[in-house]
Amino acid sequence: MEENKSHAEKYDFQHGYTSGLESVDKNNYEGYLSSQVNFEWLDKQLQEQKQELNKLEEKIAHAKSAYKSAFDALQDRVLKVGLAGKNKERLESALFEIDEKSTNSKSAVSPLLINIHFLRVLFTLSRVFLSSLAI
Repeated sequence: MEENKSHAEKYDFQHGYTSGLESVDKNNYEGYLSSQVNFEWLDKQLQEQKQELNKLEEKIAHAKSAYKSAFDALQDRVLKVGLAGKNKERLESALFEIDEKSTNSKSAVSPLLINIHFLRVLFTLSRVFLSSLAI
């Protein structure tokens, strides 16, 4: 009721009311009231849309920061997996060289020593591979 009272105290309202009482032109008064109601409704709708837009902008900002942190974590893991793959390739090539040397060697190296060395290299390879998976 207070809203209507403050509304009734405005000059345009008083002028329209007086014009309506004096039967000057009733359409002007009704048109003014109608436009005032429409203006207030549109203003309220505009405020609601602005609030909704602000909420959406906050959600977008939060989603962008979450995306950035997830992407950073992904890049870190991709880098670690790539490094582990290169390390694995290096160890495999070293193992291949050892196998080549052992088959081409005519020295009297015990097959047991070769097997022990092979098992050590294989154990190192498996440790590197498992540590890359545990990233």
